[in-house]
Amino acid sequence: MTPPDLPDLTAADLRLLRVFMTVAECGSFAAAQIELNVRQSTLSTQMATLEARLGEKLCRRGRGGFELTEKGRVVYDAGRQLFAGLAAFQDHLSGIRTRLTGELHLAIVDNVATNPANRLSDAIDRFKRRENEVEIRLELLPPAEIERGVLEGRFHLGIAPFFQHVPGLDYAPLFREAQALYCGARHPLHARADPLLPMEAIREAAYVARGYMAKARLPQLADLEPAATAVHMEAIALFILSGRYIGYLPEHYAAQWVAIGEMRALRPDQLRYQSRFEVATLHRLPQPLVLATFLQDLRDAHATVLSSETTM
Repeated sequence: MTPPDLPDLTAADLRLLRVFMTVAECGSFAAAQIELNVRQSTLSTQMATLEARLGEKLCRRGRGGFELTEKGRVVYDAGRQLFAGLAAFQDHLSGIRTRLTGELHLAIVDNVATNPANRLSDAIDRFKRRENEVEIRLELLPPAEIERGVLEGRFHLGIAPFFQHVPGLDYAPLFREAQALYCGARHPLHARADPLLPMEAIREAAYVARGYMAKARLPQLADLEPAATAVHMEAIALFILSGRYIGYLPEHYAAQWVAIGEMRALRPDQLRYQSRFEVATLHRLPQPLVLATFLQDLRDAHATVLSSETTM
């Protein structure tokens, strides 16, 4: 199918097209409304204006849910190509000038700010010391959604513990994160000393699994069946604090509750493990200048961490 005939695009049309792209990627008006921080009436008006400009119905919404029309999918694909071309154009301009310009979209999993090995903040600081006008956008998502976003061109890079490498992406190590199995103060296992705690008692406890790695093989617990599932670390922490579940958390994140006696690690001698965080980028050469510059700052910020890991 050929794309619908388009009028001469104006700056206002490009803004409306970006709104449509966000709606399509969010999969609903409600989610896009939050993402764009606009009222529902404003979003509906913007979409109606764009459809009037193009003379095509781009999406349907109702009891059956949200979906793009056939023409809407064509316009979405054309929009991705258009904005990728604009980004490349900005990169070429940045190469001519000393000042970096454009946008940098990043994605990372949640609750890594307290990990001392995570130097993303240092990388952002290094990058912003350079002469630039780059707008940085950072989103928190599960690993699979991050990979999908990088493949689709919505993110320039993603940082997470990626369990299965996806074709089309390049991966490079950044840092590690220690994970331990915890129970809350109200859990029956909390009062039992580790040397006396048999593995069978742990296997019998209700276990909350991390949604994106529910079937991952964990130390000594490969056959543990999840009794609950959560995607975000805070949700897992809430399950554990209830006293009804045990679950894995990063040690740096759980430390705040361990310090006040609200959590304790279960058999860290056998059940502790390390997650390897990597940075994923689209497999393409040459890389956009803004991305290549930030990746260098990211590598430099983590250089000490990476060198210490190679000697472990």
